[in-house]
Amino acid sequence: MDDLSHRYHHALSNLTGGPSRLVVLVDSSPLMALHQHTVGRLVEEAERAGSSVVRFDPGRPTLPGTPHDASAAVIVTDTQDRGWRRPRLRASLASLAARVPTALLHLLDRSVWFRGPLAPQPMRMTGPSPASPSSWSPVSTQDDTAGTVLPQDAAVLPVLESGPNALTEWDAAVHGRSSAWEADVCVLPPDGARPPSALPWDPDPVSRFLSHASRGARELAVRLAQAPVNLPVAELIQRNIPRAPRDERAAVTEIAEVFGGELMDPTLPLGDLDDPAGTALDFLPGVRRDLLGRFGDLSVMRSVYYSLGIEFKDSALIYQWLSRIETGAPLVPSLDGEEDLARAMLPALSEMPGEYRRFAEHMRAALDGTPGQDTTAPRGADASPGTAAHRPTPTAPREEPSSTVTDSQISEPTPSEPTALRPGRRQARGRNLAKLRGVPPHNLNFTGREEILTRVHDLLTEASGGVYLLSGGGGIGKTQIATEYAHRYRDDYDLVWWIPANSSADVHQSYLRLARHLGLVEESGNLEKTAQHVRDVLESDPEVGHWLLVFDDVPDLDRLDEAGLPSNGPGDVVITSRDQSWIPSGRSEGSVVPSLTPEESVALLRKVCPQGLEDDTDALRIAERLEHLPLALAQVGAYLRDSLMDVGDFLHMLEDKFDELVSHVEPEDLYPLPLAAAWNMQLDDLRRGTGGGDRALKRMVREFVQLCAFFGPRPLARTLFHRARGLSANPELAQILGNEMALSKVLRYVSRHSLAELDRTNHTFQMHVTFQTVVQSTLGDEARVRYRDLVHRLLAQSDPLGPELPQNWPEYQLLFSHVAASEAWRSHDPQVRGLVHNVITYLVETKNENAALELADRAIEAWYDDTAQRFQIQLIRTRILRLRGDSDVALAEAERMYAEQVELDGPESEEALDANRARAIALSNLGHYGQALDMFEEIHRVRTNRFTEEDEKTLVIAHDIGDCLRRLGRFQDALDMDRRTLEQRKYLFGANGIPTLRTRLSIGLSLMALGHLQDAGETLEDCQRRFEATEADASTHTEEIPVFLSVINRRLGNHETALELSQQVCEVNSARYGAHAKPTLHVNSIHMVNLAFNNRGEEARELAEDLLTHMEDKFPDRHLFPWASRANAAIVLRVVGDYERAHELDRSALSEIRRLFPDARITLAAVEVNLGNDLFSLGRLKEARAQDAASVELCLEVLGEHHIFLTTARRNLLVSRRALGEDVREEWEALRDLYAARFGPEHRFVTTMADFVRLDTDIIPVGS
Repeated sequence: MDDLSHRYHHALSNLTGGPSRLVVLVDSSPLMALHQHTVGRLVEEAERAGSSVVRFDPGRPTLPGTPHDASAAVIVTDTQDRGWRRPRLRASLASLAARVPTALLHLLDRSVWFRGPLAPQPMRMTGPSPASPSSWSPVSTQDDTAGTVLPQDAAVLPVLESGPNALTEWDAAVHGRSSAWEADVCVLPPDGARPPSALPWDPDPVSRFLSHASRGARELAVRLAQAPVNLPVAELIQRNIPRAPRDERAAVTEIAEVFGGELMDPTLPLGDLDDPAGTALDFLPGVRRDLLGRFGDLSVMRSVYYSLGIEFKDSALIYQWLSRIETGAPLVPSLDGEEDLARAMLPALSEMPGEYRRFAEHMRAALDGTPGQDTTAPRGADASPGTAAHRPTPTAPREEPSSTVTDSQISEPTPSEPTALRPGRRQARGRNLAKLRGVPPHNLNFTGREEILTRVHDLLTEASGGVYLLSGGGGIGKTQIATEYAHRYRDDYDLVWWIPANSSADVHQSYLRLARHLGLVEESGNLEKTAQHVRDVLESDPEVGHWLLVFDDVPDLDRLDEAGLPSNGPGDVVITSRDQSWIPSGRSEGSVVPSLTPEESVALLRKVCPQGLEDDTDALRIAERLEHLPLALAQVGAYLRDSLMDVGDFLHMLEDKFDELVSHVEPEDLYPLPLAAAWNMQLDDLRRGTGGGDRALKRMVREFVQLCAFFGPRPLARTLFHRARGLSANPELAQILGNEMALSKVLRYVSRHSLAELDRTNHTFQMHVTFQTVVQSTLGDEARVRYRDLVHRLLAQSDPLGPELPQNWPEYQLLFSHVAASEAWRSHDPQVRGLVHNVITYLVETKNENAALELADRAIEAWYDDTAQRFQIQLIRTRILRLRGDSDVALAEAERMYAEQVELDGPESEEALDANRARAIALSNLGHYGQALDMFEEIHRVRTNRFTEEDEKTLVIAHDIGDCLRRLGRFQDALDMDRRTLEQRKYLFGANGIPTLRTRLSIGLSLMALGHLQDAGETLEDCQRRFEATEADASTHTEEIPVFLSVINRRLGNHETALELSQQVCEVNSARYGAHAKPTLHVNSIHMVNLAFNNRGEEARELAEDLLTHMEDKFPDRHLFPWASRANAAIVLRVVGDYERAHELDRSALSEIRRLFPDARITLAAVEVNLGNDLFSLGRLKEARAQDAASVELCLEVLGEHHIFLTTARRNLLVSRRALGEDVREEWEALRDLYAARFGPEHRFVTTMADFVRLDTDIIPVGS
């Protein structure tokens, strides 16, 4: 018996065995399951002491009968059941307490008693009997309680804290051993009535709960609002709350406050409290959304779902899907009895960005009986890259929502038959209307431009692959002409795709959407590769049909050309740009768009404003003052249409106040004065708020337009403003933010007045970039700061909070454009700075190092007031420098950061450890592997002691150690370390988590180096499939998997496959990084050996010479790469017959690797084997035999019997012995049988044995 049980037994025995006979009444209501451990122990000791134990249901009107000889009673309860609020139960309790001394053993923390249904008060017992009201008096220093006498017909009920100490004190009072006992006492009238509350009744259950709940209960309720309400879920969530109670009673009390409080629906039957997938209770209707709307925090919500998915993934399919959500929103074909669980989670999931919201849509569809379709997995994803399985099929292209309105009333076209490419003039073909993707809505007010439209159509019809440039100043109508062309001639095309081209990021994002539409396997995150993939398909695949791409608003034509236009194929390109350079240079056909003719101007004005412009003279005067600019004319026409102003008065205002309307325009501004004047009329009208009943609406529109002017020139989703309630103190904006109805009114107004284009299909809108510039220029500095600050906070609300996750990259790409346009790095708000941090991380993950470095430098410069956040960006900056190849600079910065952090907080602070890791990585990249390994191991020791071995950052260091061990050639040590790390990362991140897959990839590399080629190949291919499933197949973690698979295939004798794989990566790296960048040189060191083994010796030699020439500039001599590459180059030189130079390279490589990397024994073994081949080729047979024998001994010692290097060394030794006249036929046949058993009789290793061919051993060079 433990001490607690012993004390319980002692107290209960005294109560039972003395003058009294004790009865213990135990509350058996469902919520008492929260206390089953405590109650179970108490009941066990009560029964052992001989007490009577009676269970009762508070829902019944009276207490059960007690034994006739009972002279004392203890009631065990938490008073959370609703029965405790009913007078009849309280009256029954008063009757019992009036007959025998009765105490209530309260299972909750004392801090919540006064808020419960009994509300005890502090009292002192001075009389002989604890059951007599006259024995008690209030304990108070207040005058109004002095001399207070309790009613004689009342009953007194002492309320005791759960535990043996309070029972012992009550035992002393019952048996007269306490002369003055103080306790919390509930005074019960005979009818059980509760005293009236001094607080007014609040009908809102959330407000009532918040008014009295403890802080921990409030935090728990908010988190439970996104999950099913049951005990395992509540306990898990509570453990993860910062500052969660360590005391068991306090923890149970918080859960009981929520479960038994006003938030729960009392009309629902109680379910199984212990089922983590069940909804034992549920919130009242509307409470979940209310709690989330008031207190929801995206980072907290993600944390809750992550915990639920990991902890309960074996309990329900929905939890399994949550545990895998980082790989993309799972499909939900059916819910299989988990409908209640889905309904509990939907309100919160629907409010979250990214994959969570998509998951909610899939679940909602399943609840509605329409299971979600797979819109995430590309067709052909199971085929190898470059195969036909990656081709799009014309029958079911993957749909991607367009960024603007399309003609949704047009029926879906059926696919055309594939046609062969034909040079010359295109033939007219019968086809259904093309799908318009992203094309702005058809402008019904479009006027004139017939000559230009005809010219564009004629020139593009002459031959496939034409490019036409529409150039001219701002507001001249370039975009409207391109829009009209797309709509008017859509029947000439199978696909029309609109590409916003204000920046290269916009172009790449549009190519990404086009890749999805075509059903291509995306190079996820790597936008440049995705764009190239799309261009290749457009140029070569007849199944796509005739296509038209429109690049709108290109700022620099030469940069667009660098980004890559489709240069061939059955399609056309139309470009709009202010840049005219391609027209005189002959780079493309084109037109410099002129202003409208007077007749066209008048016609446009009358289309927009049908009333009031009947007089040609007045209309012409307006058109001339606006210089016949169509955009300005449309703005003024909309203004006149909705204004009460007479045309004559308007002309007077336009002519007299024109200079005032354009006073803010600077000489360097890129928009014409008439356009500025037209827009400022609209703005002035909004500022004046004229128009009777529209006055309030105009004020809202004015504020909203001024706010949106500080976003980037990209479509804005309406959902951006949904979760923004309370973000602004501005009364007009406060009405819009978080209010869908008010937002709809404002957007209808801006659309009608041509201030923005609405996309009702995708629920987005976009303001003209020139209009945004005009609006900004009319505001003072203080107003600009205020609006920009609000834009920053709105963007931060949309942060998906996962820049490493590929499924979030499209959202971060859009956020990046807005972060840049709004200069979000200037914000002092921690959440906004968190967004900037995440955008920089996204740019690094997607290999946009230049953009990442620029944004990081801006943040570092601006965040002088927050050293902690600044430090985190500086860490990322060192990573960017390393990725760019500037490891020396990265090391210098890391050294400075480390010294600063050590001086501030000591060498074992979190920041100092992070800076020290940056130092170690830079040293490793510079070839100082031993020094780096010592630093990694010291960091790991400190982190393990401070944060445990399972801590996320500790596991990062463990992964670093494994990587460094591999660079030192200690592959078995690396494999052991990585296997331990893998199991811990699987628990934290799941089997498909990106960190888990990184470690799995490292295991594959170690297995390959150790000679377990089949296992290594299976591991790497499994990694590749998993990365593809997470849409990270083009990330920095996987781009070299084909290279390593190439090495495995080569070592297994599959030379053609090996060459195909390395050729693919070689071409990609050369195009992306340049011919002599580190990643390209790394692949070349492997590719040249593949070329040599495929009888392409001269190509291999040229590549080897190029590598030997340029690697010295990229890698220091202390780095392993140049010496490993010399050994690989020697293989190539032997193939082409340059034996002396091959021997020289192998000798120098062997000497330096022994000196610099004595632990790299596998690498040394490979060079030793090849050195024997050099000697044999030079005719130095005895030396070759001695070298071969030494190689066999070394391989046997280092690698073991299974390794292919040992088999190769033995084969070469047999060839040397045979050349020296020895009879090796029996041994040779045994080796042949071994090869045939391992690789098959047709394998190259077997078929070449007839000629006694020697074999080489290659090295996998470390390339970074």
